[in-house]
Amino acid sequence: MQITDFSSTTIREISCSNHSLQQMYYREVQRFNQWYFIVLHLLILGTGILILYSEYLAKPVTNPTDPEPFLFFVLLVLINIFLICIQLEAVLSEKGMSVRYFPFASEFHPWENIQQVEVVTLPFSGPGIRWSDDYGLIYNVRGIKGVFVICHNGEKYIIGSSNPKKLAMEIRKRLTRGM
Repeated sequence: MQITDFSSTTIREISCSNHSLQQMYYREVQRFNQWYFIVLHLLILGTGILILYSEYLAKPVTNPTDPEPFLFFVLLVLINIFLICIQLEAVLSEKGMSVRYFPFASEFHPWENIQQVEVVTLPFSGPGIRWSDDYGLIYNVRGIKGVFVICHNGEKYIIGSSNPKKLAMEIRKRLTRGM
């Protein structure tokens, strides 16, 4: 997890997909780096290595052109890389808030569209993108706390956060400044 607070330091320039270079005030990135995900990665790679060993090294090669074990190992490596790349990123910039759950979803909400925020306990635990009738879309990687955002158009969503009080405070600062 990486949290960057730019409110008390020099404001950095970032490039966002929805608009050109702009000032970034706050950034939080969460990844699947909990111990049980690391164990899962090791188990996936270990399984692949065991299959390769049993097919190619432990017994005489009867059909050296059989690509299935090697392709299965490559598939396991690609699954591992995919799992490592998944991350949740919340960025507060001068024009609004970006929420990106890479590689699945990406949203941008201008400050004038955001009506209210509050810190909430998630109605479930565990990672993923989920739907709730009460909260709308819920983006979470870890933990049971998040920031509930209500937009003027009625859209609602929760951003899971390791530091939800700080994230909510930074959003409120931007809303009261009329950015």
